[in-house]
Amino acid sequence: MDLLDGYVPNYEDSFVIIEAGNVSGRFINAASEVTFEEGTFDILYETDRVVLTHFRNEPRCPSYPYADLNRDCRTDIRDLDALAGQWLECGYEPSSSCP
Repeated sequence: MDLLDGYVPNYEDSFVIIEAGNVSGRFINAASEVTFEEGTFDILYETDRVVLTHFRNEPRCPSYPYADLNRDCRTDIRDLDALAGQWLECGYEPSSSCP
């Protein structure tokens, strides 16, 4: 996630990122907030939408840790999960070369 063209949201700003008839579940890498290089948003899960709000630019992630594969400013089990998932996928070209 990146903010475009130097835009910095206010704490009161809200951004609907998903709108649906029914929303169930949560993002695996952002159950209640999402942190990235420019700051942190709270994530509100409502019955019919998902909203980013309450932007804070501190604490922030000055740069992503080397092993932060999902770019949430943390190196944790979710990064290991991403690595294992990619490791198990065959990346050969052509794909018919995969076992």
